Amino acid sequence: MAVYTKLEKAEMEEIAALYGLGSLIGYEGITKGIMNSNYLVKTEKGKYIFRILEMERDIEEEKKELKYLEYLGENGIPCPGVVLTQNGEDYIMLKGKMASMFTFLNGKEVLDVNEKIIEEFGTVLGKMHKLSENMKLERDEKIEMDYLFESISKDEIKLKEILAENYSGVMEKLKEIRITDFSKLPNGIIHNDIFPDNVFTENGIITGVIDFNDAMTQPFIHDIAIVLNFWIYNKFGEYKENLVKSFFSGYSKIRELKKEEKELLPIAMDKAALTFVFLRIKKFNFHEGNAEREFKDYRDLLPMVFENKNIMF
Repeated sequence: MAVYTKLEKAEMEEIAALYGLGSLIGYEGITKGIMNSNYLVKTEKGKYIFRILEMERDIEEEKKELKYLEYLGENGIPCPGVVLTQNGEDYIMLKGKMASMFTFLNGKEVLDVNEKIIEEFGTVLGKMHKLSENMKLERDEKIEMDYLFESISKDEIKLKEILAENYSGVMEKLKEIRITDFSKLPNGIIHNDIFPDNVFTENGIITGVIDFNDAMTQPFIHDIAIVLNFWIYNKFGEYKENLVKSFFSGYSKIRELKKEEKELLPIAMDKAALTFVFLRIKKFNFHEGNAEREFKDYRDLLPMVFENKNIMF
């Protein structure tokens, strides 16, 4: 989440009226995250999240995301509901961009990653993956390693300057990952950005999974790799065995990993780490503009890229 498209009060009042939300009480940009513009909107009828898509994508594919959220909600996954306009539309066009209103989920992002919460989340993710087996959702602009590298490597001189002494090591790791074939692994729609700040809890219980705008069809282990990297290693500096086992204890209640998934999981974890290094470089070192957002330094992720990932299931 971030704020690239600035909205004046009068504009937000018009938007609230389009959705029949009553009088606008207040609104504020959400600066966490780096992909789209998001606002917390407060009206006399309650709280909502208004999202403006900032990426150049096919609207028909974006509409599939809204249907996917509806499908997940109907099947017991706690995720934002899409709010319809008074004309029954699930999105509007605003300043040439697709925008949607979502229900507000109670709770706060996961800050304390412990055995209980990560096991519960493992079960939720297992359900999401089981529900989406073999479903298709494609993205033109996406969180995907090769796509992002192609984008930032167009200016190779600048990329070398940014990575500096890390350039050769990153390129070697990229080469190692690219020779691995993930295409035959079980797949479906994955969240693809399943960080702890995209999962809400309240009183120790998961209340919601948010920010599905980078969901796309990929092997399921890419989501799992993100969890192991960013829920565990990024918080503790190691792949804590008790948390890894707790996560898989929850996940396997719904879906057991196949032998080939387990074999390729370490390299998938490398790929996930490098993907978000490239994403941060693209958004914070190449992107121009004055968007309101929380700065995230790609260098913070480099230890994860090169860490030994021989985890114990």
